[in-house]
Amino acid sequence: MFHLIIKSMKKRAVLIMGLAIVAVSFQGIALTNRGGQDVKAGVSTEYPEAVKKVIDSKCLGCHSPEGRSEKAKEALNWMTLMGLEKSVKVSKLDKIVEVLDKGEMPPKKMIEMHPEAKISEADSKILKDWAVATADALMK
Repeated sequence: MFHLIIKSMKKRAVLIMGLAIVAVSFQGIALTNRGGQDVKAGVSTEYPEAVKKVIDSKCLGCHSPEGRSEKAKEALNWMTLMGLEKSVKVSKLDKIVEVLDKGEMPPKKMIEMHPEAKISEADSKILKDWAVATADALMK
């Protein structure tokens, strides 16, 4: 019984720490991009404003250096995406479109805990259109 109580306490502590990280990041903590420039609460200006707005509000909680999930950071880090080698960047852009088409982001568990994290169809379209156009431009 004691083991179950400790396990539950650990899960809550991890959840609270994750929420604290998200709260701090959305309050305007400065992140640093690959060029060493401070980027206030979000990604650098390498992204069009509409794309940047979606990334800042829906993606950075997990997909940034300060993200709550190592798996998410390894899959995609918005802070370093634009600095990747061309072929790797195209692959990541294709994966963004695939994941959004399948409705896999944010994960269902995340949406259950944080309904506001759900990406709207309009925001999904903004990201997908940008990813496709960027990948196409890189392939020319």
